[in-house]
Amino acid sequence: AWTWEHLALSRARLIAADPGMAEKINAVIAAQMAAPRDRTKTIADVTSMRALMARERPARHPFDLKLATGGLIDLEFIAQSAQLVAGKELALPQAPTAAVLERLGETGLLAEGLRLAEIHGVYSTVLQAVSAALLHPFRDEEWTPPFRELLARLTHYPSFERLSDDLTAMRAEVEAAAAKWYAAATNS
Repeated sequence: AWTWEHLALSRARLIAADPGMAEKINAVIAAQMAAPRDRTKTIADVTSMRALMARERPARHPFDLKLATGGLIDLEFIAQSAQLVAGKELALPQAPTAAVLERLGETGLLAEGLRLAEIHGVYSTVLQAVSAALLHPFRDEEWTPPFRELLARLTHYPSFERLSDDLTAMRAEVEAAAAKWYAAATNS
C-alpha cells in the first residue's frame, strides 16, 4: 500500500462492530502500523506530500492554522510519520495527534514533542472557535474586535495581538521541529 494509506490508518477509529470484530480490526491495523518499512522512502513520501499540499492548497488567511506552514497539517504529518517509522518505540498505533506528539517527547525521539502537543492544543482551540463562530472565517471583516477578544480569552492570552504574535512564533517552532524530526527519522 502507499504511504498515504498507512498514514490514514494512524487515524482509523472503529465506531461500531460485532463482538470480537473490533479487536480483530484493531489488531490488523496495529500490525500494519508496526510493519517494517523503508524509513527514508516513508519520510521522503511524507515531505513530498506536504510540499504538494503547500503548493496546491496554500493558507487562505493568517489564521488558517490548518494549512499554514508550521500549522496543524505539519503537526499531523510529524505524528503520523512517527507512528509509521517509530511505531514500536511509541506503542500508539492509532492515537490522536497530541498523544503521539507527547510520546515523541517522552521517549526522546523528538525533544520538542511536549511543546508540539501544547501548540496542537492552541491551534485546535483557535480552529474550533473560528469554525463555530464565523460564517466566512477567511474574510477579514468577520474578525471583529469582540471575536478577537473572545479568541484571546479562549486561548488564555491577555490580548489578541499577543496571541497573533505567539501563533507566528509557534508556526516557526513547528516548522523547525518538523525539519528536525524528518532528518532524525531518516538517519535512524
